[in-house]
Amino acid sequence: MAKPLLDVVCITEPYCDYPVAVRLTMDDGTVQTYNLENKTDYMFEKVMESLSRMKIGYPPQRKRRYRVGKHDTVR
Repeated sequence: MAKPLLDVVCITEPYCDYPVAVRLTMDDGTVQTYNLENKTDYMFEKVMESLSRMKIGYPPQRKRRYRVGKHDTVR
């Protein structure tokens, strides 16, 4: 059975507080990657958090400073 060496590489994503994967180098020369299974739960929580900070609605309309008449053109 192969044993892990001390070289551990953590793979991170901005939506998760924990590493989403860990890459280990084994003593037989292979590299194994272990993934976090429930990373979608963390992503869902971050998305809901960002949705709660969003502003809802349209910005106020700006009024025109000129009058558009029958013979006037808008540029």
